[in-house]
Amino acid sequence: MKQIELIHQQAVENTKTKIMDDIETFLGELETLPEFKEYLDKRSIYISRSG
Repeated sequence: MKQIELIHQQAVENTKTKIMDDIETFLGELETLPEFKEYLDKRSIYISRSG
């Protein structure tokens, strides 16, 4: 059971890292800061595949 918990924790951390990387990349391409909902709408496909 400990191994499953460890794998889950690593997967969550990996997903967080990928999402943060994507936010930085996405925002770096824009002139103004979008609403968080706008980011989610535009990146939902990527976010759903990150996990």
